[in-house]
Amino acid sequence: MLAAAVNWPGFRAGSTGPGSHDEVFVLRFLLSHKFNVQEASGAMRTTLAWRARNRADEISAFVRSSPQSAFPAHEYVGRHFPTPITVPGGDWPPFMLINAAVLDPAELMKHISIEQYVVYSMYMSEKMAVTCDEITRRTRRLCKAVRVIAMSGLRLKHASMGSAGAATAAAKDHVDCYPQNLGQLFLCNVPYAMKVVWDTAVAPLLPARVVEKTAVLNPAISSADLDELTDFIQLRLIPHAIYPGSTVVDAAADEAAASMAR
Repeated sequence: MLAAAVNWPGFRAGSTGPGSHDEVFVLRFLLSHKFNVQEASGAMRTTLAWRARNRADEISAFVRSSPQSAFPAHEYVGRHFPTPITVPGGDWPPFMLINAAVLDPAELMKHISIEQYVVYSMYMSEKMAVTCDEITRRTRRLCKAVRVIAMSGLRLKHASMGSAGAATAAAKDHVDCYPQNLGQLFLCNVPYAMKVVWDTAVAPLLPARVVEKTAVLNPAISSADLDELTDFIQLRLIPHAIYPGSTVVDAAADEAAASMAR
């Protein structure tokens, strides 16, 4: 089955460098398409064409050796919409933290276009994918990334049609072209009103595969929820915005908050 699936231009067995499309790459497509070889092969060809159009192999090489602060448009995204990626090391998956309290999508859209944000999102997706694939090859277990959104402090100002359009555009390609890369999305400490907004306005805009991997937790008051979160992220790395008992300071959030106060 694997041999049949990889019979297409661009596959390089055993290659793990920038632009490689090896057995791990193939496996993610096979899993995503429930081992339907024809569908998986078609999706891989579509993805290779998308990667060529968007210079994804060049981005892959860049993110392997450059910090997130060097990503295009980070000057504005890091200030108004910080989404820091943490690579814990060892066998732990990479995770992205979004602290909703310090997001200002409307201000972000004053400085960059939707297209620029989609490109920035691609750099982040490529960084997460590269890291997950490296862990998968080393451990022989499929590694998937984790995303955590701290929802306390979320306000109506965080709603922006421009940013919603950017997120939706980014999510569609990234689900299709980075299959089996998102392991879990945690929405933490969600105010009741915002849970209603999530259920009725946000979730319907996202791909079904993303919604299925989403869990709503309240680690601030539930030890069971905290235990579930620490199955994916070490307690020492969980910031105060997620768990009030933590002493971890979210530097990116502090920088954004200071910028908003200026």
